[in-house]
Amino acid sequence: MKIKQQKITAIVLGILFVALVIVYFTVIAPMISGEEAETEPLETVEGEVISSNNRYLMFPKVERSGIQAIEVHNEHGSFTFYRDASDNFQLSGFEGMTYNQELFASFVVTAGNTLAMMKVTDNATPEQMAEYGLDDPQAYWILTTTTGETHQVNIGDILVTEGGYYCSYEGRDSVYILSTTLASTMLQPVEKLIMPLLTAGMSQNDYFYAENFMIFHGEDLFIRLTNKTPEEMSNPEAIVEPKMTFPSGYEPNTELYYGTLYNFASMVGTETVKIGTDEEILKQYGLYEPAYTVAYNFNDYSFFVFVSEKQEDGTYYATSNLYNFQLIAKVGSDMLGFLDERFFTWISDYPFQPNIKEVDTIQILSPDGTTDVHFKLHHGIDSDTNPTLEADIVSADGRRGFINNDYISNFRQFYKTLLSIQLHEETTPLTEEQITDIVKDDNLLLTFSYKLLTGEEVEYKFYQYSTRRALVTINGVGEFYVYVDMSDKIISDTEKVLVGLDIDSYGKK
Repeated sequence: MKIKQQKITAIVLGILFVALVIVYFTVIAPMISGEEAETEPLETVEGEVISSNNRYLMFPKVERSGIQAIEVHNEHGSFTFYRDASDNFQLSGFEGMTYNQELFASFVVTAGNTLAMMKVTDNATPEQMAEYGLDDPQAYWILTTTTGETHQVNIGDILVTEGGYYCSYEGRDSVYILSTTLASTMLQPVEKLIMPLLTAGMSQNDYFYAENFMIFHGEDLFIRLTNKTPEEMSNPEAIVEPKMTFPSGYEPNTELYYGTLYNFASMVGTETVKIGTDEEILKQYGLYEPAYTVAYNFNDYSFFVFVSEKQEDGTYYATSNLYNFQLIAKVGSDMLGFLDERFFTWISDYPFQPNIKEVDTIQILSPDGTTDVHFKLHHGIDSDTNPTLEADIVSADGRRGFINNDYISNFRQFYKTLLSIQLHEETTPLTEEQITDIVKDDNLLLTFSYKLLTGEEVEYKFYQYSTRRALVTINGVGEFYVYVDMSDKIISDTEKVLVGLDIDSYGKK
């Protein structure tokens, strides 16, 4: 028992001695001498360099400009960075991927500057190499200089104190201790060095020019938005104006849409989790049959981003065609949370927003048929090149009328009434079964439809389901409500147009 205790004591003292030596040479000695920890080398012996404070470089320091390639082998796999013909570093097999400049700089310094904290021994026996984990090293790297020299450093076990790693230079029997920076450079998977970039090409100054923006839920198209043509735009000061082309008949929530596009100007995730994919890897991250797909066009390029279901920590996995679906990134909900938004949040509170210059016909129909009016609009230009508007009016009960450009202002007030149709902030608290039961002729309050000059037709129907609320369907689909007073206001103003009474578009009736 006494012999065993002596052995344990000797081991502990040995560890303390190594730790004290490291502290002395890395901290105390430089402070006493007034020198920096890394000094100019004094001499080179069999490839290693001895500095003025008796520290060792395993091979002469190689600056970044002198490195041709760095090849790494560790428990996570193998990878090589090399200098290409344009003098840029590339990841072999994944050329073009963007790496983290700060982390890559540390990686390059570690590879080319092997300043040891201390040398443990020269002429180590095979048994000693095994003791330090260097008979079968956990990792190694090979640095190739621009002049063709190669240097291989093997990484063995971590010190008991976890203050460094035992290392050796290939072909030399010496054992050195290198710092723990190896853990964040040579012992990391290559993914740690690569930026989790999913999209590129747009900037903060032009992202809104994206076209044909689509979101798919599984294989089903959820929404599609694009930009209006100059002829369709209603705001002369706007650079672009979006329109929702699927489902048709809705005005988009521009704040949500442009906020989403802004994220895609240059979408960077929180981390790169995998480089190099196949069917099994895509399945592992929920991307082989993605929960969501986002697609859009910008200039002459089409982007596709596949996204998984939301994970338990609130993040998503995503991949894109930027790198041919070979990079999988983890992305936060600040970037992709819009994917879980209900359709209601994607549309404007005011769904009827077409510029009057786009409208061909409007029809207002009450369920009892007492109001059944058809407006045919005529657009023109006067002798001063100003736009003109006139309207034919035909009522099912035989009333007819014509409004010329000189008296069209009252009709424009009527049009403002239509523009004021407001969907309220929440969807109806109704189940699908209840909606099916409500959408019947007995509950119909109003049908309002219009046709654009492009031929697109949209139909609104208002079905009363409570004293104050009416379910609105747009082209047969409904989950929104307006107040019943809105349908009454539209019918009332339609009758005023027929008899020539003034309309107050902001009034109740």
